[in-house]
Amino acid sequence: MKNKHLTIFLLTAAIVVSMCGMVWAEDGEEEELTGFALFEKLRGMRLEAQSAMAKEDYVEAAKIFRRMARYEKNRARSAAYLLRGADCLMQAKKSHRALEEYTNLMENYPLYVPYEHVVEQLRQLAEWFIVGDGTFLGIRDKDAGIKIYEMIIREAPSMHVTLNDRLRLAELLIESGRGEEAVVVYQTLLRQEMDNWDVHAKLALLFLKLSKSGDGDGAKLRAAVREANIVLQNNPNHPKIKELKKLCKDADNEEANRILQQGEFYLVPAHSRPASARRYFHDVILKYPDSSAAKKAQHYLRNNPALRQLEEAQAAKPPVGPDKKGPQPPKPAPPSLFTGAKPSPSATPSKPVPPPPGGDKKEAEHRKQEEAKRKESEKARLAQEELQRKEAEKAKMKREAEEARQREKKDKERREAEKKAEKARLAEEATRREAAEKAEKVKAKREAEEARLREKQEKELKKKEQMRLEAEKKRQEAERKRLEEERRKADKAAKARAKTEEEERERIEKARVKAEGQVREGGKPRSEPQVKMVGQDKKKIEEAKRQAEEELKRIRERKARMLQQDPKLLEEEQKRLRELMEKDRKTR
Repeated sequence: MKNKHLTIFLLTAAIVVSMCGMVWAEDGEEEELTGFALFEKLRGMRLEAQSAMAKEDYVEAAKIFRRMARYEKNRARSAAYLLRGADCLMQAKKSHRALEEYTNLMENYPLYVPYEHVVEQLRQLAEWFIVGDGTFLGIRDKDAGIKIYEMIIREAPSMHVTLNDRLRLAELLIESGRGEEAVVVYQTLLRQEMDNWDVHAKLALLFLKLSKSGDGDGAKLRAAVREANIVLQNNPNHPKIKELKKLCKDADNEEANRILQQGEFYLVPAHSRPASARRYFHDVILKYPDSSAAKKAQHYLRNNPALRQLEEAQAAKPPVGPDKKGPQPPKPAPPSLFTGAKPSPSATPSKPVPPPPGGDKKEAEHRKQEEAKRKESEKARLAQEELQRKEAEKAKMKREAEEARQREKKDKERREAEKKAEKARLAEEATRREAAEKAEKVKAKREAEEARLREKQEKELKKKEQMRLEAEKKRQEAERKRLEEERRKADKAAKARAKTEEEERERIEKARVKAEGQVREGGKPRSEPQVKMVGQDKKKIEEAKRQAEEELKRIRERKARMLQQDPKLLEEEQKRLRELMEKDRKTR
């Protein structure tokens, strides 16, 4: 068992070492390629990538472009190769790998990125992740879309980041349940565009939504009302005006209910303070006369015995003049903090509310203390809000100064990097130009050598062709002479055979005539051996004639082949035949 584990361990180690060796060898090869060799390597890889794209194998093309970026020493061209690889992955619907390539470009090649094209591709990628197009099993990934939009806003220059990018990011954050982050996005937008009423309206509705999930001191609701009032005052015809009015009305009702609950708290027997409860109920009636809480407060003032007694005592006591010391009549309530509306005249009482009876000094003292505490708490709250506002403004100014400093620093670094990149580009172009000139010289030398070898080969081929033609001409001439000789011999043999045949026919005719004469003279006819010999002579003559005809046929066939190969010989033969025909005609 131990030997088995040891063998597996050794095999694994060997595989890892071999893979590392292959990687090191590849890195060494990339480092060694320079000048013309690098130029040839990149050109070959470019052709391979174009071939893969023509076959619609975009994944393979992206791999080749990524390898080209590793080989390339110029950062601008390396960024161009990476961009083409990322675009190929986009066409192949490889969303995650394309996002990695674009992220690499944005973070590591900021000076060489065509932001307009890359930002548009990233927007498309984000929408793919949101709707589940191009992802594994069509799974929707809004978090990936949020990260892409955040990267666009963070990495891309401001001129390429549109208002819709920030609004889309805020919408995705709200849909993902990250409303606090969406508030930051909206507030950043408003710092850039204070007159964007749509953003004010969306921020107001978002604050209202967040206040429903938890708003301890009512700050979120007050912020929602503040944003809604900005829209109502500056753009009364806004499409969401009804929703904003309803928001303000609901906020007023919420605040009225909060004050009413405080008054109800002081009606509970354990915390019974009728005077404090009466004051809170009067505040509700004065500030929010049209709310349901105001109706409940009036109901408490009419039906609660302690409150009714206080109301009767206050009504029976004459009002205190301005020259006498004593509790002053309550002032009209200030405008609503939420709607900014003034209190209704119908809600303001015609007579000031009388103070509690003079005999109840403890209650009056307690009321004064409560009033003082309330004023102090209100003053402390206003001071705290003012302090917070000043601190927020100070933090904002500090943040803006820091951002300006960072921006200036980035601009300076960018300018320095651009100068360095320009110098490197010029040096690279000079090196590339020298390499190209060297390559052109090598190419011209190689072409001259090839031309010289080609010329030499052409001369040799011409010489061989000329020798072949001369040999063919000699052969044809020899063949023609041979055929002429054979023809003459055949003609001579034919004439000799014709003469022999004529002589034989004459001899046979003489013999026949002689035999017929002998028969007529009563002589004896030719004997059987003589007749037999004559028949044999006829057979020989026919055989010789047949052989002569076959020989003449063969000669004619050879002559036809020769005439087909040599047109000049054909003309000579046709001329000779015409002469023979003319001679034969004259002879006849």
